[in-house]
Order: sequence, then structure tokens, then C-alpha cells
Amino acid sequence: MSSYKDPSSGSSSGEQEQPDAGHPESKASRSEKVQAEQAEVEQPEGGQAQAGQAQDDDARLQALRRYDVVGTEPEPDFDRITRVAASLFEVPIALINFIAAEREWRKSAVGAESGEQAPKVSFCREAVQSSGTTIIEDAAETERFAGHPLVEDPPGVRFYAGAPLQTPGGHRIGTLCVLDTVPRRFSEEETSRLEDLAGMVMSELERRREAKRRIQEKDRRLQSITENVSDGIYRSTAEAGIVYANSAFVEMFGYQDLEELRATERETLYANPDRREELIEKEAKEKGLSREEVRYRRKDGTTFIGLLSTQRVEGEEQGKTYFDGAITDVTERIEERQRREQAIRRTTDGIVEVGPEWRITLVNEQAEKVYGMDEEEMLGRSAWKVFPKLEDTPFEETYREVMQTREASSIEGYYSALEEWFDVQIYPNEDGGLAFYFDVITERKERERRLAITSQRLEAILQHTSRPMFVKNREGEHLLTNRRFRELFDLEEGEALGRTAEEFLPPGKARGVQENDRAVLQEGKTVEREEQIRVDGEWRTYLTAKSPLYDIGTEKDPSRPVALFGTATDITDRKRREQELKQADTLFEHAQDALFMIDVGAETDENRTYTVQRVNPAYEEKTDLSASELIGKTPEEIVGPEVGGQIEARYERVASEQIPLEYKEELPIGEGTTHWSTRIAPVVANGETQKIVGTTRDVTAQKRREKRLAEAKKEAEAANRMKSAFLATMSHEIRTPLTSILGFAEAIGEEVQGAEHPEELDVELLGRFSKLIEEGGRRLLETLNAVLNLSKLEAGQMELEAEPVDLAKQARQVVQEHRTQAEEKGLKLRTRLADSPTWAEADEGGVQIVLQNLLSNAIKYTEEGSIEVRTYLGGEEAAVLEVEDTGIGMDPELAEGLFEPFRQASEGVSREYEGTGVGLAVTREAAEKMGGSVEVDTQKGEGSRFTIRLPRASLAG
Repeated sequence: MSSYKDPSSGSSSGEQEQPDAGHPESKASRSEKVQAEQAEVEQPEGGQAQAGQAQDDDARLQALRRYDVVGTEPEPDFDRITRVAASLFEVPIALINFIAAEREWRKSAVGAESGEQAPKVSFCREAVQSSGTTIIEDAAETERFAGHPLVEDPPGVRFYAGAPLQTPGGHRIGTLCVLDTVPRRFSEEETSRLEDLAGMVMSELERRREAKRRIQEKDRRLQSITENVSDGIYRSTAEAGIVYANSAFVEMFGYQDLEELRATERETLYANPDRREELIEKEAKEKGLSREEVRYRRKDGTTFIGLLSTQRVEGEEQGKTYFDGAITDVTERIEERQRREQAIRRTTDGIVEVGPEWRITLVNEQAEKVYGMDEEEMLGRSAWKVFPKLEDTPFEETYREVMQTREASSIEGYYSALEEWFDVQIYPNEDGGLAFYFDVITERKERERRLAITSQRLEAILQHTSRPMFVKNREGEHLLTNRRFRELFDLEEGEALGRTAEEFLPPGKARGVQENDRAVLQEGKTVEREEQIRVDGEWRTYLTAKSPLYDIGTEKDPSRPVALFGTATDITDRKRREQELKQADTLFEHAQDALFMIDVGAETDENRTYTVQRVNPAYEEKTDLSASELIGKTPEEIVGPEVGGQIEARYERVASEQIPLEYKEELPIGEGTTHWSTRIAPVVANGETQKIVGTTRDVTAQKRREKRLAEAKKEAEAANRMKSAFLATMSHEIRTPLTSILGFAEAIGEEVQGAEHPEELDVELLGRFSKLIEEGGRRLLETLNAVLNLSKLEAGQMELEAEPVDLAKQARQVVQEHRTQAEEKGLKLRTRLADSPTWAEADEGGVQIVLQNLLSNAIKYTEEGSIEVRTYLGGEEAAVLEVEDTGIGMDPELAEGLFEPFRQASEGVSREYEGTGVGLAVTREAAEKMGGSVEVDTQKGEGSRFTIRLPRASLAG
């Protein structure tokens, strides 16, 4: 019988907001049920009752909004409660629903979808109107819910129990409910448990509400703190930009309030907008910034320098991310640092400062190096005691003058104590003392001395060299020319002095010369230029090289050239040779043959060096090696020391004997070895081999054809030998048992024919002959079966179906079959099997073939000792079968050949042990067909161990 609690029986609108420990309803109200026929909801009558109900609902909705839960995503704490409810009451559906004015929000769900639900006839909307738990034992039999979509359509709800979620003030804002697809009863104890779980939901809501209140309070306190600091504090998001800033931040940028600042384009706050993009990228990558130096722009256009630090903060709202930042105005500090750095840059090496009493107060690291003393040795001491040889020198005079006048000065002089020249800048400091910035200029002085000597020599060289030489000032006027220069332009001595290129060169030529001069003087570097000059009616090509000249040792700026020095070299013949080489180069590059050129180094005690100078495109294409991989490298670097050494030996022979050479070679190019036919020849100049040129042809395909023919011949010969061995073995294995069968059959016939009466027959002899005939027939059958099995396996005609097979069981069975045979030879046949089944994914017949062959071989090749059969699981993937004997064993190097058909440790008719040699071949084929493998571990004279690994069956026992 279906029933549910009457929703109209809830408390009145006069409830007071009093905290409770869960739900205030009594046990009687929890278990109250009304028959379905009486389930009509009583509606309040009269306008006053309707108004009271509306007020109640407004208060309930206001209470719901305070929890800020409608529209939020599922959360683990609520999901945990619905999972417990579904498990506790053994129902497929458990829900936490919140009932708003126009919609229902499913915060958590087991067996249904969470989120907003259509506002149709609702179990939960009815339940929140009840003061207690609403229970509907069979919704299909209840008039109000019989046509409900959840009842008529999937999932086909029949049972519903919903406990209201009641605030401490008594407002029912939702339900915790469980639903089932079959009718059921709900005991008072179950009702109590459901209400307890509803209380847990409200406790979690109260916890979230209190946590949010604490966070808001914390934010208010932080805002109060940030308003009382001098640094600019702000919070921003990627979407909205700055969402909070303290007063210091707003004032720092020169705005009246935050709203005015937010209305400004973000890029305008940066002196360099590109810097903003750089900071955003770094901030996203490192989740914050630390003391980034940034130049910002104020509203009035002025700029300031700030140290920016930010930190990424995850907001309470899911998926909300903030960046909290602080900006410290360090403009004055940075500008002071820059001024000091500029002053330091104006000095050269060392810095020393003294106080008004001449006691040393500061020594930098470079000064320590120059003076050869540690800072501790100088600080606090009188400068005149630390540097006694300064007294009575121009240095002392200048220093005391600056101390007295407080005007900066400088001095350049020789300090005998250190035997060095010094250039010292002296500045009065704020403490009443002096700051000395000095540079050791001993090397510069030495350069000046050498320059004076060089100038004298240059003058002599200019007058006697065969090349045209000249000196010009910055205006392009010739200050000095030599004889060859004047001859070139048909000038008399002194005629070029003070004149520019425009005065004795054509206008077009003169403009090029002037541009060339400007490049030398402006960039301060040597410039070379080819120029065409008409000499004796013929155009000649000259290479002009011009270098800057500096006025060193004067008050002029040493970084600014004061003149230039130039020379001209006639390169007409060289240009002609270059043209010829260019034509040869074109032929080299476009040749169809693979060409290469080797540079031959000078001969030394360690022989010459040979490096690749160039290769043509045809060489790159045919060798699949790029020029960048080859040029500048030796053969040993390209193909390794062994092959490279052989190539260099051939180069050495060509270079020393100066003869061409043809040869075949193997080169490790690409993934394998390639074969080449090569011809090289020397290029000789002045009696010495300068280069080696060569051409090469890939003959790998030809070599491979020759190799395949040789291998085919070898394989045919091996197959022929194997055929002969097989025929000899099979002939012996078939003829021997047939001879035995025929001979003993003939002996039985003679015995029977010679006896006139049955009692005269020798029954024991006949029985022995009969057994021998049987053994011969069995041996013949085994031979034929072995060959037939191998043939079927190789042809794929033997079907091996994979199914769970217990290796231990199969091993016991086959061991038992061979026990008598082993005991007849005096061998111990043991098993070491797992206590539980050893399941393999294999074919039972295939496993028996493997066991039969391995055990037969073990007995055959073991004369004394024992044989042991083992099964076990080899990890998660394999089931293992092992057969180990103490037999004759064999050389491990020959072991792999045992698995080839018709192979034995000894072969031919004269072999020591009988057999076809196909047993192990059949074993390997069978194992591999079942997805397994065979391994052998053997030592001659010690025995063998054969290990079969098969796939482990998924069946666990």
C-alpha cells in the first residue's frame, strides 16, 4: 500500500530562527504515513492564509540564497553523502536537491544526472512542504504521482523517501532523498538514518557558509592593512583586469580613484607596451613574478620605475584565478644606482675612497689586484702609510689640492713603488673625503713609445714599397703619399698633398672612394674594396685596404679615428686566375660522375694530412652523404680508423709517388657496407702534390649479385648434404627395423614348420621373436610418426587449439608411461611439480608431443644418473616445463643446430645413437605453434636441460 506524509502538516510561518542539532521533528512525525487515498494536499483557504504562505516561501528562498549553493558544480563532500545513502539503503538513486522559486538544483546525484531539473510535479517540492520525512512506498499506486515522468518513463521510480534539509532557523530549503524502482517499506530506523544524513548535508552547508564568512572577514582585514602601506597593492584577473587596488597604487599612477584607473587602457600604464606582454607571458609560465624592474607611465605622461612582484591565487569560486601584486616605487634608487654606474664606467679599473683624515674607507676588488693587498690590509689606515712613496710626488700635490678645493681633477704619472703608469680621476665625495678612480696605463704608454718608432719606420716603408700607399685626414685630403702612388696617377711629389680624390679621379670613381673612406672613419674598422684604375691605357684591378688611425695619448677621443691609412694591390692577374678557376668549378659542379677533391697537408714527421676539400652534387647523390658531413674531415673521421686508414694509405702512395691509382674498396656508408670502384690522381705544383682529385662509382649492386650467387650455391650444396644425410638416416631407420621384423618373422616360420606337433614349439623363443618384431614395428612407426608430425606442423595441417592445460598433470602422465623404460636402463626418473595445477594456454596433444620427445631423448642419451621433469609458473606471463638429465650433453655452440630437422650430435649410419633427428625439430615447431619457445642449456659430458615456456592461462586454477 503506497503512502506519503501530508505536506500541509508542516510548521507555521511563525517559526523562530533557532539552531538545532539536525532535524527538530519528533519520532512520531518521522514515521507518520498517510494512506494514498487520503493523500490530497490540503490548500490553505482565504487571502490571509495565502499571504502567510507567500511570506514563508520568501523567507525560505532568502535562507536558500544565503548558502549560495544553487547553480554550483558537484562537490566531493556532498557526493560522499549520496554514495553513503545509496549504499546504506541499497537503492539505485540518491539525490541532494535544493528547491528554488522556479527551478530545482540537483547538487549531488547517484544513479541520475546532477544540475538543473525541469520544474514539473516534483517529489522533492512536495517534500519540503512537509515538516517531516516524506515516504512514498509505491508511487504508481499514488494518485498524485502515478503519471509522473519519473514513474511512467525510465528509470521507473516506485519508491521515494525524502528528508528535508532544514536550516537552523527552520526553513526547509531542499531534500536528501533516496529512490528505488520497486515498491518497498521504510522503517522508522531507516527514516531516522536518512534524517541523520540530511543533518550531515546541513552541517556541510553551514561549514561552507562559515568558511566563506571567514574568508570575507580576512579579505576585509587585508584590505584595511593594504590601505596603510606605501607600496601599491592590487588584485587582477585575466578577464576583468584590475579588480582591487589600494590608495597608494592609484596615487602612484596619478589617478583620482580606482574607477578612473580601470577605465584606462591597460597598455597606457606601461612606458613600453611590449614589456607588458613579456610580463604576462612570464607570469603565466612561472605563476608569478619576483622583483621585476618595470618602467610605468603616469596619467600625466611622466614615468617611474617600480619593482613588481605577483603571486597566482586560486579563488574560492571554482575555476577563478587571481594575481595579487605589489609595486614598490624605486625610481630614485635606480637613478642613483645608474649615476654611480655611469661614474664607475668612466673609470678604468680600481676604486679607492678616503675620509677627511686620509684614512681609507673603500677598496674595490680590482684595486686589491692592482696593489697586491687585501681590503683588510688597507681599510682604516692612512693612505700615506699604505702608499708611502706617494709623498713628495705630483700625485700628492694633486690629491691635497682636490681635498682643499673640493673640485675634481685628474693626473697621469709613473708610480715607482709599483713600477706602473697610472691615470687617476679624483672626485670629492659627500663624506668630505675623496674618491679615486684609476687605470693602469703602462701598456698604453708602451704602445705610444712603440708607435713613435713605428711611425719613423712607416715613413721609410712608404717611400720604398712597390705598392701604392697613402694617408688621408677625415676630410679626405691626402696627408702623405709614396712614390708608387704618385706614379700610378702621374703626379709629381707634393702634388697630391691637400687634394681629395675628386681632384684626380673621374666623378663616378671619386664618389665610391669617398663612401669607402666614410665607412672606415665612422665604423672604425678596416675596409677592403676592389677598384678599376686605367694604367697605361689598360684597365687594371686593384684591391684597396683602408684602416683607421687614432690620435693616442692626447686629449682627443681615442675611439674616434683622426685619419686613415690605405694600400692598393694590383690583383689583375689573380682575378684572371679566379675566372679560370670559376669555369673549372662550373665543370666540376655539373659533372655527371661522382667527383671529389682532397686537400694534401704539408709533409711532417707524422706524415701528411688528407682532408676533403669539396665534392660535387653527383657525389652527394650517389653516396647519400652531404658536403657538410664531409668537407674539412679526414677519411678516418668519416668512415672510422680502420677503413679510413686504408684510404689514407692510398692517398699517401699517390701523393708521394705522384701517380694515378685505381682500386676497389668497401665503405660503411648508410646502414651497411657499400662497394666502390675508385680512381684518384695527384695535382702537382712546384714539385709538390697539393691536391688529389678522384672519381668513384658505386658497384654495390654488382657485388650483391655476386654475393647472392655465391650464397645460393652454398645453400644448394648445404641442402644437397642435408638431403644425403636425411636419406642415409631414413634408410637406416627404416631398413634396420624392417630387417629385424623380416628376420624374426622368418625365424618364427622356420620354427613352426620344423615342429610336427605344437608341443614341440619353443614358446619362449617364439615370444622373444614376437617381442622383437613388435619393437621393430614400434620403432618404424615412431620414425614415420615423427616425420609425419614435422611435415604437418611445417605445412600448418596439424591444428593446435589453445585451451587451459595443466602441465603438471600432463607431466605425471607421460612420466608414468616412460618409467619402465627408464628403470630398465637403471635411471632415476623424478618429478618436481607444483602442488597446484600449472595452467598453460596450449593444446593438450601438442604438450604430449613435446613431453614425449623430450623424455624419450633424455632416456636415450642418458647412460647413468637421473632425469627430472619440472613444472612451475614463470611470472605473470608464462607457464614453464623443464626436462633435465645427466646424460652425454654436447658442445653449447652446436646446441642450436639440434632443432633443425634430421640433425643429431652425430650423424650418418655410423652414428652412436639411433633416431631420425626430427624429435627436437617437432618439439620446437609444436611449442612455437602454441605461442611458446624452447631453450636448451647443455654442457658436454654433464647433461642437458630443455625449457619450454608456454603462455600462462588466464584461468586461475
